Amino acid sequence: MQRNRTCGSCTMCCKSMSVKEIHKPVGKWCDHCDVGHGCKIYPERPESCRIFKCLWLGFDGVPESLSPLKTRVVLDVAIDRLSIVARCSPESPMSWNQGRMREFLGRLSRQTRVFATDGTRVWVIGPDKFELVENLKYDENGDMAYAIPRAVFQRIGVNPDVTQFNVK
Repeated sequence: MQRNRTCGSCTMCCKSMSVKEIHKPVGKWCDHCDVGHGCKIYPERPESCRIFKCLWLGFDGVPESLSPLKTRVVLDVAIDRLSIVARCSPESPMSWNQGRMREFLGRLSRQTRVFATDGTRVWVIGPDKFELVENLKYDENGDMAYAIPRAVFQRIGVNPDVTQFNVK
């Protein structure tokens, strides 16, 4: 079941996500964003913006208390459609590691791979531990390629093959 939530005054994705069609990098406000209000070119926005829906908006399993406005974290499904990514702004890169958000991500890590990123760094998250992964590569779209060694998952107590969580 999915809830009918709306973005309201949240524009966190306009900073935490890259938009390849307009060459907008992660961690910078989109030129078309009216912060706290929404997109100034909403009817003509890029396709990647049209199809994006953060997990707080579209997935019933994310509690109301974990809205991006409250947590400064945009929850997203990774390109593999099996992993969860907690996207934070460079100004608050560890916001994923606070209170209820950290508890929620820890629980999710028992079901699937969970990552956090501030656009330049990636943390692999486990139920009780996490590890910063350095020297990641970028793909042709400027997105981080999550080629993380299996040993990282094992060190934090996560099975790298666990992918029971699936958002379609």
